[in-house]
Amino acid sequence: MTASASSANATQPDHKPVLLTVVGRQRTGKTTFLNALAETTALRGGKVEVWNTDMLNETNSISRFHPDAQAPAYAGAADQALWLEHQITALLERPRDVLLDIGGGWTAFHEIVTTTSIGRKLKKFGMRLIIAYMFGPDLADVDYLSGLQKSNAFNGNDSILIFNQGLIPPAASIHTAFRETLGSPSVRTAINSGASWAMMPALSNMSKVLDSGLSFASYAEPQMGKPVKGANLFDHLRANRWFHEDFPGFLQKLDPERLPHMPAGLEIMLEDESA
Repeated sequence: MTASASSANATQPDHKPVLLTVVGRQRTGKTTFLNALAETTALRGGKVEVWNTDMLNETNSISRFHPDAQAPAYAGAADQALWLEHQITALLERPRDVLLDIGGGWTAFHEIVTTTSIGRKLKKFGMRLIIAYMFGPDLADVDYLSGLQKSNAFNGNDSILIFNQGLIPPAASIHTAFRETLGSPSVRTAINSGASWAMMPALSNMSKVLDSGLSFASYAEPQMGKPVKGANLFDHLRANRWFHEDFPGFLQKLDPERLPHMPAGLEIMLEDESA
């Protein structure tokens, strides 16, 4: 693969390390986003730690795709809270980019951010706590954003709103599907308060990619050109387009300073036709 001529966002000299997590209902694409973001960061020269407290998600656990992901030894809410407090405290001694998969629902992470001023504390040590909110077309997906806003745990300048096109019914248009969520008071308040937002592109064969257990790059370009079992040429071509073009293009619409540092930037990686 070769980079396109565009070099926008190629350097981030003043980048502050981020602790980024995604909140929302179950099965809205949070782990898929974090998984693809971790792989994209590494592919573009960045270093990011992956933390996993989503102990209920075994089939598509982020630890399945990132074996070096750190996780608590026990699944209880109290154990997760203590583990997270220990991990976050360690960031004050050595700030670094971290992606945290907390799973769906109201979690130990929510309790931490709604009962402490951890976001402000991290900023004093040169880090940013970035909270991404994942939405499908269901208006109930706004509830977690609204909940943190009511708890005064929302900071627009450290927030990302992601509208997952992969959750749209086949017959619905993007604008129709997200009309209610985009027009909700909580979302409009968030955007007006400085939250960045974008539509995460759909991949029609995403379930095949996840079921394979492979990285996005490996699925997109199988070794020796041999299709993965259960996949065909067009499955690989669609995954290639999504991971190397559509997903980075989506990330470009978000503030790069709210993402892990990527020394190579977010320019689209195009296939070298001369190879």
